[in-house]
Amino acid sequence: MWLCVAVAIVDTNNPAELPDGVEKVSIHSIIDHHKLCGLKTNAPLEMDVRSLCSTGSILYARAKAAGRTPPPVVAGLMLSCILSDSLAFRSPTTTALDRELAEELARISGLDMMQHADAMLDAKADIAHLVRLGRLSAHFSWPASLLSLTCLPFRVRTRPQSPEDVVMMDSK
Repeated sequence: MWLCVAVAIVDTNNPAELPDGVEKVSIHSIIDHHKLCGLKTNAPLEMDVRSLCSTGSILYARAKAAGRTPPPVVAGLMLSCILSDSLAFRSPTTTALDRELAEELARISGLDMMQHADAMLDAKADIAHLVRLGRLSAHFSWPASLLSLTCLPFRVRTRPQSPEDVVMMDSK
């Protein structure tokens, strides 16, 4: 049951990724970095969709444009978004602006950016606690029903070392 009157959608605009019932509330705004996926709304709304690597970059750019500086904890969370989405700047979708904004957020948060990125990627690569099917589903975003019907050869590297590794993962 929804108790809110309006929602802001962040980091997706794909109706399949949104909670059930979202069509019953007013969508105030969408902030995203993905391609448009056919979300329908009942009224005009504010949209900020940019070709950056991370919604974290967009959120921080919006805060800067409004003359606001996030508190260190929030800056650290925004930095984490950028580092995760860019795979510590190894993703081919990373832009110079993503890197520039991440450097600013690292200063604000007081985090060593690359040390933080390494710790995040190490934590993300530690999948020992997941069951076998869950590992595949989480890594590839495939539903379990598809995995049970499909047997594909693939190579999984959960912690890419270079941009070539990212391309390899996306193409498999």
